Amino acid sequence: MTYHAAMNATIKGETSKCFGGKKGMTQKKLRMMKLVRYLSRSIHGK
Repeated sequence: MTYHAAMNATIKGETSKCFGGKKGMTQKKLRMMKLVRYLSRSIHGK
């Protein structure tokens, strides 16, 4: 999974969550932010 793919997945997930209800959105957002941060760190590290 590339950095851009992760960003696209995050954006799609956030949009669907906004339309489908806000419960649990923050939890998923935090998890995705950690994932994106980890991916960007590993990419820039190499």
